[in-house]
Amino acid sequence: MKKYLAGFILCYFSFTVMFGQQLLIPIEEQGLKGVMDSKGIPVIKPKFRNLGMFANGLAPARIAGHFGYIDNTGTWVIAPTYDMAWSFEKEVAVVFKKSKPYLINSKGELLFDHDYTKLIPIPDSPYFKAFGTDSKISIIDKEGDVVNNISWDRVRALGARYLLCSKDNQLALLAKQTGKELFGLGEFEYIRSLQGGLFEVTPMDTDEDWVVNEKGEHLFSLKDKPWDFLYGNTGRFSEGLAVVKLNGNSSDEKGIGIVSLEGKLLLTTTKFTNVLPFTKGVSFAQLKDGTWRLINKHGKYVSDHGYEEISYDKNRNGLPYMNDVALVKGNGIWQMIRLDGTRIKEFKNLDMEVYDCYRYSDLICFEGIEKMNNVLVLWSTKTQSYTKLTNVLSVMSLMNGQLLMIDQKEKLSYVNSLGKIIRSVPEKRTTRVNAVLNIDYMRRANAIAASPELPKYSGAGGWASSENMYRPWKGKLVKNQQRLQVLLNADTLNGSKKIDKGLSLQIVNAAKDTLFFDAQDSRIPLVLQAKTTKGEWKAIEYQPSSWCGNSYHTLFLPYLHYWEFRVPRYEGAIKTVVRARLRYKESLGGPVKEVYSNEVPASINPAQFWYKKTYFPTGLMDSYDN
Repeated sequence: MKKYLAGFILCYFSFTVMFGQQLLIPIEEQGLKGVMDSKGIPVIKPKFRNLGMFANGLAPARIAGHFGYIDNTGTWVIAPTYDMAWSFEKEVAVVFKKSKPYLINSKGELLFDHDYTKLIPIPDSPYFKAFGTDSKISIIDKEGDVVNNISWDRVRALGARYLLCSKDNQLALLAKQTGKELFGLGEFEYIRSLQGGLFEVTPMDTDEDWVVNEKGEHLFSLKDKPWDFLYGNTGRFSEGLAVVKLNGNSSDEKGIGIVSLEGKLLLTTTKFTNVLPFTKGVSFAQLKDGTWRLINKHGKYVSDHGYEEISYDKNRNGLPYMNDVALVKGNGIWQMIRLDGTRIKEFKNLDMEVYDCYRYSDLICFEGIEKMNNVLVLWSTKTQSYTKLTNVLSVMSLMNGQLLMIDQKEKLSYVNSLGKIIRSVPEKRTTRVNAVLNIDYMRRANAIAASPELPKYSGAGGWASSENMYRPWKGKLVKNQQRLQVLLNADTLNGSKKIDKGLSLQIVNAAKDTLFFDAQDSRIPLVLQAKTTKGEWKAIEYQPSSWCGNSYHTLFLPYLHYWEFRVPRYEGAIKTVVRARLRYKESLGGPVKEVYSNEVPASINPAQFWYKKTYFPTGLMDSYDN
């Protein structure tokens, strides 16, 4: 289950907005987007291929190939002339023409010209990251003026209030809201947030670490301390306290402690192996037997209850309490408890393994597995009632959690902040490679193939498994074609007549020798290209890259054998032709060569030549980040 937009919904589609007293909520039906009110009645009927967040009374939208901006009636206010358009933020919006970004106002006027390749709004800040042709990053305001007149090598958020910037391997800390330099460039060689405006730093040319505030004022040194900060969310200050590991080979050997803002040990104990961040003076401590107990800041038990499990948001701030309630498991039953440990609600009928817990507005959400089924439970802190949803694939927050859009395999459900389903829309699924796709981004190439592991090829068959094994070719070879033939065909697949609305693609080895292919997790280097309006061939798909060495291997294809794939047929505003490009080798260590398929008529949208959507890894074993 994923807490972000599912793959079949475009990344813009995330808004809810108030116009006067009217609450506008996004809806999607059969791939088209529109807007409904809080009663589930459509206000703008689904007709847009893409629809973004309303802000400044406008939302970016696309019906054909280009984006413009509509008002709350669905009327165009800024004409659709952009390859891509983002929602208004800070009273300006980022739009793209021929892949170049610009800032516009609500009248559609360009605010300034420039030579940047990317303009990215910085969250919780009035500024933008502007990337030059040399990949250097400037921080600019909406007028295009550069903050601090420095070109950075890297800029990233450090919590909600700060930017950590680097230049020539030197660090600086900036305030997000003002752009003010808090820690000067080169003042510290290491900076880590401890939350609450505190930082662990290593000053230049020293061998000790300090704890400082955001003004850079020295609070205490970590040198010769009998403890070390725990890494992760538990090793940061919360309510003026931080959990530390007493010096030893492990936390079990000498125990853990709690330190103050002055670096003084307030508590040491060998009884606990972990303590979570504090909320209003209480937290959970884990004993050596794995049991969790509720404690106060002095390490005293707050209640007599022990718990087998504590569900908390491990991926964010590590706080177990949300809206002053926590989800725990005691005596085999999941339950909600208050700060003093008193029980609010028992979920006696829930027999599920909970693997994540988080809060959206007044809803406490916990995900898990129940009888091999993805389950989402929504508990309302207002009504103290809960809703259980099954077959959940993804959860998306709208209007800062006031509404959730939940993908349940066969339908999209819209749930309000009380946990009540206000609308459900049936979703007819299509296999993407068998469909006509009208999209505005580069698709990830996904030609998955297989070959057996043979000793003479040093295990060239690869690591990741695939059932798409090569087969003997019994058809005719194309005369006067390359030794490796790539056949793109709209009419047949594996000898059968028309297959859905997609295309079939065969890779046939006619070289009278084995050919080899560099692969990543059984994905061979095959991408589709389209011809631009200038007659140039450019990729409309991209090959993702893995950071894991085990992803990389080699596949091979013997003489007169073939692989077969299904690929989508693209539909858009620009009439063109597409072809497939394949890279291969004639020997294991030989040079890479390229071969192209025949051309097939198609139509695409302009952003398919350059725009790559943000990719979210599906878990710890997903080694791809693009």
